[in-house]
Amino acid sequence: AHACGATRSRGGGPFRRRGCVRPGLRVSRSSSIMTMWHSLGDMPWPALAWLSGREPLADVSVGARLQLLLASAFMVAAPYFRLTVAHAKPGWQRLVLSVPLFAFNLACGIVMDNYDEVMLRGMLLFTVSWLANMKVLGFCMNRGPLAARWNFVQTALIMYLPVYPAPTGAALKEASGRLNETAPHPWIQAFIWPFKVTVFCYIVILLMSGIGGFYRDIIMVTGMYCFIGILMDGPCSIIMVWLGVDIIPTFDPPWLSTSFADFWGRRWNITTSHLLRATVHEPISEGCFVYSPMKKVVKSRNSRKLGILATFLVSGLVHELIFWLVLPSGKILGKWFVYFTMQGPLLLVEHAIKRAAKKRRIVLNAWASRAISLPLLLLVGHYGFFVPATDDTNLAERFVRSAIIIMGWCGLPTGSYGL
Repeated sequence: AHACGATRSRGGGPFRRRGCVRPGLRVSRSSSIMTMWHSLGDMPWPALAWLSGREPLADVSVGARLQLLLASAFMVAAPYFRLTVAHAKPGWQRLVLSVPLFAFNLACGIVMDNYDEVMLRGMLLFTVSWLANMKVLGFCMNRGPLAARWNFVQTALIMYLPVYPAPTGAALKEASGRLNETAPHPWIQAFIWPFKVTVFCYIVILLMSGIGGFYRDIIMVTGMYCFIGILMDGPCSIIMVWLGVDIIPTFDPPWLSTSFADFWGRRWNITTSHLLRATVHEPISEGCFVYSPMKKVVKSRNSRKLGILATFLVSGLVHELIFWLVLPSGKILGKWFVYFTMQGPLLLVEHAIKRAAKKRRIVLNAWASRAISLPLLLLVGHYGFFVPATDDTNLAERFVRSAIIIMGWCGLPTGSYGL
């Protein structure tokens, strides 16, 4: 193990930059992640002992902590939401009553260690601390997926699963973006899901082999696509359809993007983009915090532009917070914040260029637009998103090694990199 801030060996893996590695950490099959399966059958009394302060977090198994989180989410948080927040008036009453939920969902992400459990920590921060809190915030505004009428089980699963239900009834008439579409049949997604798992495992092994340069960025984007799809597709879609809830698609092939707006608004991580639309863009562009179907809303061009800028500003803040919480050093780089925040001005500039070109009757076909947009997306993503994860920190390396550990725990092939 290397001390915090020590220079990593030149032969120590594909990410050869300064990093922070937990002193004395030895990643092996005795890791808490590797013993998760066995501990899932145990009662979560060690986690309760940790909550009472009688046992340190490091001595509580991952399985016990996951059990405690699941029990707390579906036996405490969801009933609290249903019995208190759901009966309050939209607006500040719901917002004040939701404060305990916001705190609980944020705490769910940080009960995992940010060294050898960094992949699980990132998953919980994304699905619970971010997405679940955004759904609750949207409900406070009478917006988003929880604002529709659902039974208790549907409400709990919509809140804590990384899905966005397709609107029905009167809400369908007002749906915009991809909300008027539904994801492919769940059995089709269930068939594709193992393929995504296989591709993700192969990408992890490939990254461990030391591939670098431009090809590494493409491989890492593909890995993120598969990883988010693994979280959101397959089992989640089957559960929701079994409960009678249709969901919107998670992705539309991002490699077919014709512009920055097409990539962020219609193709990449559609679930998150629509939650940002419901909780940030629409309140600002409509000029009202609480949505009312009886109120006629007229969106001006300036309010739409302000909504776009605010949406990416919030996205940058949340991404920077998540990366700060998974970095052992606790250092705020600010680069992820800059990367996501700058997407808003880029979209506005892109829109202005398209309008000017259209006035001059210059219209590019879809493939010409892709030939221009995709390299620009990769170029901006390289310096704004991937360099901070690979060169400025050892986040990418720790995430890949954590994935290798989980793959070994699941019995998946890890090549010669099993730890």
